[in-house]
Amino acid sequence: VVDSRKVWPTFEPDPLGFAPWREWGGDRLLRRDGQLVVAATPDEPDPAGGAYDPAVPPHWRYQGRPATQYWRTAAAPGAEARVNGRSTYWGGGGPIPGGVSFENFEIQVPFADGQEFWFGVTPAGPDSLGFDPARGQSPTDGR
Repeated sequence: VVDSRKVWPTFEPDPLGFAPWREWGGDRLLRRDGQLVVAATPDEPDPAGGAYDPAVPPHWRYQGRPATQYWRTAAAPGAEARVNGRSTYWGGGGPIPGGVSFENFEIQVPFADGQEFWFGVTPAGPDSLGFDPARGQSPTDGR
């Protein structure tokens, strides 16, 4: 489990407001049925109930139930999960509640003809994808 606040304990954004990319190799990713799976899920039980700064426009405020985002692809040498983060909303929309949050989340592998990648979103928790923290299989977790 990776917490966005611990990935960038001292947030130093680039000129566009993003934290530097961080990567985790394939040896840290869940392997299931010959595939690699990575997931991201919120750490708050009610993300729609967040306390927003007045500068955050209504269209940037989360609405809906918690969800788990995930990527999966065939296991391949050189695969890695990648994330970057932000502490403010794009376009000067004010601070993100709770501090730095994961912004972009992806799985990357060296190019090979015919590769397939699947991205999904589910209202179920990461355990529905096969993650089992008791066995040391944890999703990338953050806000």
